[in-house]
Amino acid sequence: MNLIGKTTLLLLLTLTSCNVRRTAIGPLGDTVDAKEFAPLANDTTVEVDLKAITGQPFPAYKILKEEPIIPDSVILSADEETVRSGNYTATLQLKNLPGEGFYKKLDSISKIDSSWRVNEATYTYTRKDKQGLYKILITKGDPHVSVTHLNPDMLSLKKK
Repeated sequence: MNLIGKTTLLLLLTLTSCNVRRTAIGPLGDTVDAKEFAPLANDTTVEVDLKAITGQPFPAYKILKEEPIIPDSVILSADEETVRSGNYTATLQLKNLPGEGFYKKLDSISKIDSSWRVNEATYTYTRKDKQGLYKILITKGDPHVSVTHLNPDMLSLKKK
């Protein structure tokens, strides 16, 4: 390399390394506001309407807990999945235990509606439609009702 080439290279290296005494470090504060990462309001609960699902009136109840269903075959972080996504299991608590008339009505409905199954003191309602799969489990004398819902895309994963 000749003298002009060496001088030019030295000049370019000097200019790029000095950078007019400005540091190349970016701002030390957050570049995105924390409010952008705040959880969505009401994304951890979903209304469960047993009458709308089954078509049958139920005694008053409250939701004890709801948890998202996260299958192994779906690549999502567990903290990204909520019950609002539609794949959930919920435990409901009846405010009062239903009377014998409620169970007799379910017994008679199960004879004409194939969605209902009765096995001694256990009543199971299963319905699959374009919105997914609902499964409701009621045990005679137990104030807790279990509700599971899977979206249609999850049903196709279960078939594979």
